[in-house]
Amino acid sequence: MRIPALVLILTAFIPLAAAAQALVVPLDQAIRVSLPRPARDVIVGNDKIADATVLDARHFVLTGKGPGATNVMVTDAAGKTMLSRQVVVSASDANRVSIYRATDVSVYACGGRCQSNTPPPSTTTMTITGPGTPPMTITAPTSSMQPVSMRPPAS
Repeated sequence: MRIPALVLILTAFIPLAAAAQALVVPLDQAIRVSLPRPARDVIVGNDKIADATVLDARHFVLTGKGPGATNVMVTDAAGKTMLSRQVVVSASDANRVSIYRATDVSVYACGGRCQSNTPPPSTTTMTITGPGTPPMTITAPTSSMQPVSMRPPAS
């Protein structure tokens, strides 16, 4: 009965070992990668997710450009693969607040004060209603929308 228990314990650690092989890069941030010997090429699978900048023959920087997973491969002077890793890019939750309103999500980066990280929508839809009038819906490009103060007429 000891062998199956040992197999079960070892099997439980296999996903942890595989996860340790991934390079995790925060979105819009960078990590420095050191190599054991000089490299000839640094190749990123999907440059919309991550980008590599070579610093010198033994160091490069991976920058997280978009959320997702890709890979990075590094070859040596002989063309042999010396590094092949999955790269996972995701947004960090540190100093970040997300506000959910139905299907709309607003993301704020918070340091001394919070600022929006969410790009504005390309169009905005507004419904205007009033007593005795049918509702009117307006859709316009967000860039043309101006703040409006709605006040009842002065009596």
